[in-house]
Amino acid sequence: MMKPCPAILPRDPNAAIFVCFERIETACQALLILLSTAEILASLKPGPGWTAVLGWLPMRPDSAAAILISTLCLMFLGTGQTRWNRWLSPLLAGAVAFLAVFVLLQYPIAYLPEVVTEFARAHMFPVQTSMPQISSAFLLLGFTMGAMTLKNRTGVWLADLLTLGLCIFTLTLVSGDLFGTWRMFGNQAGVPSSRGTLVCLLLLTVVTVLRRTENGILSIFTGSGNGGKLARLLGPVLLIMPFLRECTRARIIGTNTMPPPYITALMASSAAFLSISLLLYLVWRINSMETEIHLLALRDELTGLHNLRGFRLLADQAMRLAMRSGVPFSVMFIDLDDLKVINDSLGHETGSAYLSEAAEILRAAFRETDVLGRIGGDEFAVAGQFSRRSISATMHQLKESCAQKNREESREFPLSLSIGHATLDETNRATLDTLMAAADEAMYEAKRFKKEQRAGKSNDAFGGNGASAKIGKAAEA
Repeated sequence: MMKPCPAILPRDPNAAIFVCFERIETACQALLILLSTAEILASLKPGPGWTAVLGWLPMRPDSAAAILISTLCLMFLGTGQTRWNRWLSPLLAGAVAFLAVFVLLQYPIAYLPEVVTEFARAHMFPVQTSMPQISSAFLLLGFTMGAMTLKNRTGVWLADLLTLGLCIFTLTLVSGDLFGTWRMFGNQAGVPSSRGTLVCLLLLTVVTVLRRTENGILSIFTGSGNGGKLARLLGPVLLIMPFLRECTRARIIGTNTMPPPYITALMASSAAFLSISLLLYLVWRINSMETEIHLLALRDELTGLHNLRGFRLLADQAMRLAMRSGVPFSVMFIDLDDLKVINDSLGHETGSAYLSEAAEILRAAFRETDVLGRIGGDEFAVAGQFSRRSISATMHQLKESCAQKNREESREFPLSLSIGHATLDETNRATLDTLMAAADEAMYEAKRFKKEQRAGKSNDAFGGNGASAKIGKAAEA
């Protein structure tokens, strides 16, 4: 099995799952080689084979040979595109199909008139007395492995389709034999067939399915995203549930404790309940994933605030609500001063810490109903239903919060904010873009005023070495 690369996208394979599947595949292949080789060697000398020792119906030599060839073919299919397996894998797949066809050609004689059958036996011509299910399964397996050698898109889809058909065929044979052995339907036994062959056919199907998880539609089971997790979680449940339903149905019918109409109603109700439960779980998981994706698309990873897209979306909704309610609405632009100097002098990690601290101060100063966002490298924005008077109170709170942060630890560069705002009252009918542009212009005017104060070596409005949260000119829409 090919080694996976580290997962990048949700559809990329999960390395741990890949390794687990590889171990299961290797174990199945080793067991198949051991069992088929032992049966072939047992057929070369008198005495019962290993299947007979276990009390099972004996495995035919042609079935053992088909099992061994199929195992080798699947092993070569997983070793990459080397010079040998380019022609060896198709050759082995064709050998399995040819062997199955050769065995199937013997079955029509079993349905000829008795006089013809006796004539065939008298002349040592092989005559089959059982149904050709096993040979048909190996024929389908041979076609599947042949399609797996094709590397184009048509080959991938054909291999997936044949693999699903092989799964249905194998599950039918194995479950039918088990139901007959357990007498699930009275004294009717299953079709006589070697259980050793059925076990090996089941193992071959498992290996084929695991091989198809490398590419094609079955690769969803190895995905690293939520889709792969759901497939691995619900796949076994959906596979086992129908068989449990039929087993329960047969058992209830056998005990004669309930009229047949109510048995059917009970099974249908149980199936409907389980189906609805799975549907509810899937819907819940999909909604959770959509919510997570939505938040990731609208959130800034560093600060946890909304990004520009999320801010514009929520601020526009808040503005429409304020206009409908006839209450003031304001937008504030807040700039973290000297971030470029901090990044150049102390490193980007320190600059990120400054941004996170600024986000914490803003989150503590504003209400949960206000919209906060980081809309640029060093720029934040706040939108909400507050007037100029409440903005002044908030500015004072921001000043105190910055000063407290600077007092807690010595800093080469104090935490400083420049702020501009624009307010929309009930008499204005501006757009969000107009308010944001006005607040942005006011913020830059506040920064210019602060730089002029520094150039003149004068203290700013917040005083001395404390953090600055200078209020820019209020720009009305």
